[in-house]
Amino acid sequence: MCTVSYIPTETGFILTSNRDEKVIRPTDIPKNYHMKGSHLIFPKDLQSGGTWIALSPSENRIACLLNGAFENHTKKESYKLSRGQVLLDSFIYPNAEMFQAFMDFDDVEPFTLIMLENKSTPRLTELRWDGEQKHVSKLDTSKTKIWSSATLYSPEIRLLREQLFQEWLLHNPPQNILDFHKGSLGINKENDIMMERGNALKTISISQIIQDYKGFSFKYIDLLSPKNKHHEFSYEHIEA
Repeated sequence: MCTVSYIPTETGFILTSNRDEKVIRPTDIPKNYHMKGSHLIFPKDLQSGGTWIALSPSENRIACLLNGAFENHTKKESYKLSRGQVLLDSFIYPNAEMFQAFMDFDDVEPFTLIMLENKSTPRLTELRWDGEQKHVSKLDTSKTKIWSSATLYSPEIRLLREQLFQEWLLHNPPQNILDFHKGSLGINKENDIMMERGNALKTISISQIIQDYKGFSFKYIDLLSPKNKHHEFSYEHIEA
């Protein structure tokens, strides 16, 4: 997995994630969980027990995962902890700074973790773990951004997707970004936004979290179910 976009709006932001995964990998729709000392909402990967995107409405925090850091890597037979569990563990810590400083990533497969926090001032943190070192970037919350998984997409394809994303934004309103994630960029199926590589690996779901003056909304589209079944949740803001 996957493809993730971030778009700031006048009243908040829109974070959208396409999950590119094997179709046989079991997944549960987003549900409410009380764990790690927090109220979390996330779809669950039933194989590892982790997730690729989670929202904590009470803490005004979101975490979103992509496989790989900068380049594709040689996968080991096993790791001490799944990346989806690492994402959930990030909510144990009070903020992204504490998490990246004190969480032990040794023997965890390379990943990119995007963390959004808005307790007082909006903060967008990108953490890349390449298997040996942490690479932390504080990103400008007023600028759009797209990420593509380093394990699935070459640097050239990632750059092309960035260019097509920016071009799409020139001609479309931000609130229609779901159309971008559900559509085609006109490149081959193996590398398109809605990707498919044979029958084994494809875009299987889309998750979208929107924050505005009312609070959060969480939309989940199961692309493997009949008629692309939607699941939607809304949460009012809870002040920290």
